[in-house]
Parts: sequence; C-alpha cells; structure tokens
Amino acid sequence: MSDLKLADGRLAVRPRRAAELLDVSLRTLFTLTKRGEIRAVKLGAGKGAGVLYPIKELQRFLDARLSGVVRTDGEEARHG
Repeated sequence: MSDLKLADGRLAVRPRRAAELLDVSLRTLFTLTKRGEIRAVKLGAGKGAGVLYPIKELQRFLDARLSGVVRTDGEEARHG
C-alpha cells in the first residue's frame, strides 16, 4: 500500500487538487464521485456549497484500484 501524503498535513483537498493528486481530469473525478467510487464531503448547501476530498478517501480509492476492488453504490465489488 502506498501512502498519499501532503507536505502541509491537510486532511482534505478541493476537487482541483484531488484531480491533480490522482492524475485525472476534473470531469473524471466528478464522474468517479457520482458513481460512488470516490466519496467527497459537501460543505454547506445550495449552489455555493464547497466540496472536499479527504486524503484518506483518495488513498482508499488508489489502494482499491491496485487490488482490483472498486466501490460501487457504497459496497465493494471485484473487477477483473
């Protein structure tokens, strides 16, 4: 298992930074989030609500990809 760590010790990052860390586009990140493969934390309500991606969630996603397990609808599912 590889560890995803930020030098500044943040627990979560905004979508643009999360996409950079995963080396995917924002569109891909949002698609993965919508499909339930990556969980995000919504801050506030309505149009102005912010979204954060916990670093531990990004790490869980990467580890799942490495082991062939992908989260779908809140459950673990094997792909292969």
